[in-house]
Amino acid sequence: ESILGIVGELNSDVISNFKLPKYSGAMEINLEALSRLDGKRRSTYSISKYPPITQDISLLVNSDVKYKEIEKIILETVNRDKKTASLECIDIYAKEEGSKSITVRITVEHEDKTLSDNEFEKIREKIVKRVNKIQ
Repeated sequence: ESILGIVGELNSDVISNFKLPKYSGAMEINLEALSRLDGKRRSTYSISKYPPITQDISLLVNSDVKYKEIEKIILETVNRDKKTASLECIDIYAKEEGSKSITVRITVEHEDKTLSDNEFEKIREKIVKRVNKIQ
């Protein structure tokens, strides 16, 4: 593990000496450490100008199902047809032996439009159907 860079606000003496604006910052990038990164392509997407829809979904699964499996299923289900999702695991609760409830906050946005509640409900149904197949 190495530091790729440092970002911070400049000291008031430095700001004064160089006649910089009152609140000035600087950054330093460690190009050597940056060049040693694995080189894998990172996926990116543009931010939609349409508002996202955010809902919590609770999924009842077998106790041996890992959150990463759920995350992968949700992202594969949603991230298509100009839609993108972001997830946050809210809770994992295991009361009964052999099962647990995983609650996920899912935010979905569409590149070309605002999603309706009905459209999100269809996405939710697909997610539940795919999650139920892994049990």
